[in-house]
Amino acid sequence: MTGKFSSLIYLFFLLFTFHKSQAQYKFNIHGEIPKELSSSMVYLKLRGYNFRLSALRDSAQINNQRFEFTANLSEPALKGELHFMSGGNKYITYFAVDPGDNYIKLEMASLSGSVFEKSGGHNISNLMEEKIRSIKSLAYKKRTAAALLPDGTEQSGRIFLESEKQVLDVIRANPTAYYSIITLYWSSKLAGLSSQPELILQTLEALDIQLRSSEPGIDIRNRLEANIERKEAMSIGKTLTAFSTTTDKGEVFDRATLQQNTHLFIFSASWCVPCQEQLPAIKKMYEQYKERGLRVVYVSNDTDSTQYEKYVRLNPAQWTNIPDGVKHKRSLTKFFNVKYLPTCVLIGKNGNIIYHDGDTDSNLHTLSTVIEKTLKNDE
Repeated sequence: MTGKFSSLIYLFFLLFTFHKSQAQYKFNIHGEIPKELSSSMVYLKLRGYNFRLSALRDSAQINNQRFEFTANLSEPALKGELHFMSGGNKYITYFAVDPGDNYIKLEMASLSGSVFEKSGGHNISNLMEEKIRSIKSLAYKKRTAAALLPDGTEQSGRIFLESEKQVLDVIRANPTAYYSIITLYWSSKLAGLSSQPELILQTLEALDIQLRSSEPGIDIRNRLEANIERKEAMSIGKTLTAFSTTTDKGEVFDRATLQQNTHLFIFSASWCVPCQEQLPAIKKMYEQYKERGLRVVYVSNDTDSTQYEKYVRLNPAQWTNIPDGVKHKRSLTKFFNVKYLPTCVLIGKNGNIIYHDGDTDSNLHTLSTVIEKTLKNDE
């Protein structure tokens, strides 16, 4: 009897602990909407460090332009979105929340626009969010201007990376804020920064030990350490390890297929504008070098089968097509540690990695030189 009673007490303790861990932080979010809006409802979405999962979806009535939400959640800081409908238009604003009181007053940026200016909400997380949004907004304007220049793709990449480094500075300036680890988690998912995992790990080490030991902290470390290992395996001069996939014709394409010829892998997608701008140069390069043994492998990151089939039909080429997005969940793209589209990878007939670039050689001059040198050495 005593054993059963002890087991019940232990079970109650586990349930109590689980409940506490699942509803540990109380949030109150209240504010005002502009008088220009006639909306009667406001919709709230809160996200934690795992951006794909909503921590909360809720709605509230608007009375005298005011609204309020309360919730108990398991994370101490989250990213929020408020959605309104008024006059057939959809309005949205983004913010960050901390436990306790969060007040946000919304003002129209423009009567015809769909973005709000906001005042209030000056908690630690929201102050960080405002700084980060300011950095990203300025970077967007610079990238838009750079896109008009001849080397716009390269300049845009540099601007993006510099802005993300500034975001990391904001994170390092707030080493005890939970919003820092959330923001770092999202930054670690971005292509530009995930290609430089050392930067993110350095930032992680600058945070408080409790943040480093948290679930998102451990996730960041494990994923980026694996990323560094993959990056090292794909560095110039390394020998390609075993892999296997299938072409659009259902034929096996693996490490053994690469023997006897130099192969140029093109990681691309039909929706990628820089990819389409690069394609004519790739076709010209292939025609120039195919008689000397160059083989091209087009690895599509399209996930829509209709779009992929249409693209292949409109761009017939005598090279190998691999529907990596449609059929293989981008497994080959991940194997080659591709972080940008387009990315070109040149593999020698001995399996050595000769060239791997997706952000610095947009005009492909370096690639052309490397191909010429490689094929000459093969002759």
